[in-house]
Amino acid sequence: LLLIFSITLLASGEIHKAEGEKAFNLYRNRVDNIGFLSRSSMAPTVSVAQLRELIKTAGSSLRILDATYRERPAISREEFQAEWYGKMEKAQKEWMSDAYTKEHIPSAAFFNCEAATYPGQYEKSALYPADIFQQYVQLLGVNKGDTVVVYSRGACSGMLWAARAWWLLREYGMERVHVLEGGLDRWKAEGRRGHRHAHSDHDGRLGGCCTALRSLRVLR
Repeated sequence: LLLIFSITLLASGEIHKAEGEKAFNLYRNRVDNIGFLSRSSMAPTVSVAQLRELIKTAGSSLRILDATYRERPAISREEFQAEWYGKMEKAQKEWMSDAYTKEHIPSAAFFNCEAATYPGQYEKSALYPADIFQQYVQLLGVNKGDTVVVYSRGACSGMLWAARAWWLLREYGMERVHVLEGGLDRWKAEGRRGHRHAHSDHDGRLGGCCTALRSLRVLR
């Protein structure tokens, strides 16, 4: 009887130990997520798990941008200046990415690095004046103080273009901007689904994702 009683106590202790470790791990994960959110203005990248937490907690202050590369049409600098310079809605509509239309993270808007810059006299992708770039991010529903997560796809999970979009947004004064580690490939590999839009969904302004423009005061 003493032996049975000792074994029972030992088994009970192991069960409580396992339950305690499970509770502690859940608590630690929660604290890690909270810690990330409190540091979110500093961290340059986020994991899929952290993005999922942001989707749950950040609400309307979260903007997800798909920076899949879409090459600018081959037009001369003079033609661009005359027909395209600063015409953000036109560029967003005409230079929409087929890959984005086919599949993207739900609620993500298409961020076209080629539409957000222009061919300068000595460089392929010169920076627009701040007020013009502001018009572009306004089309995507980005507002001052928002948390923005950028991702892409393709070679190296598209990190080159996601990083470029991150740099552009930071250059114009946004602080809470992050790159999704592994891009769309990682999102799907971790069991998340992509979203598809029909061509008729695109209104030429927001890539068929955001539904309203908000007051924008992004820039310094």
